[in-house]
Amino acid sequence: MIGSDAYNYGRGAWQGRPATDAEWEALSTSTDHEEATPEQPDPLSARP
Repeated sequence: MIGSDAYNYGRGAWQGRPATDAEWEALSTSTDHEEATPEQPDPLSARP
């Protein structure tokens, strides 16, 4: 981010994010396939 106003806006927008993520955790993790390997749910693990 460039500029103090952009930094402050981004920081303010991000502060509420952990609470929002926590609200979605149960639903998000409930969609995991029971036979999935640990590598499959992590799309970044396939990166070189």
